[in-house]
Amino acid sequence: MKKIVLAILLLSCLLHSGCKDEAVAIDPLRNATILLSKTWETAYVSVDDTDVTDFGYSLMQLSFTEGGTWTATNANGLFADGGGWEFAENDASRLILSGRETRIVLNPEGSTLTIRFERVGNEVIGGRMSQSGGNYEVYLLPKFVP
Repeated sequence: MKKIVLAILLLSCLLHSGCKDEAVAIDPLRNATILLSKTWETAYVSVDDTDVTDFGYSLMQLSFTEGGTWTATNANGLFADGGGWEFAENDASRLILSGRETRIVLNPEGSTLTIRFERVGNEVIGGRMSQSGGNYEVYLLPKFVP
């Protein structure tokens, strides 16, 4: 009788341990790539904590692909028209856009993206010299697709 009870207990332990829900770990950079890869629309743009969204950036869109390319629409010189992107030194909080390193905050659900960078004054923007230096923060939301 003891052997039967012991066998039942052993069998139930084996069955119970075999049914564990194991979470599949995803690489953080792969996860960030998946979350980043979509079209984003401007929520606001600020320079040195001053909102400048209405100075030509309200219709701006940035699109990222999983293949490492990006495009900008209506960026009015704030970003290039597009190019390649990659994470700097395998750090998902540092994004290189066509050679320019930026800091990003991408929330875990992929519902907001903040891009921060410093622009030194007297840069060529849109083919002309601009004195638009400062600390930029671009806050973006995913484009709604019905």
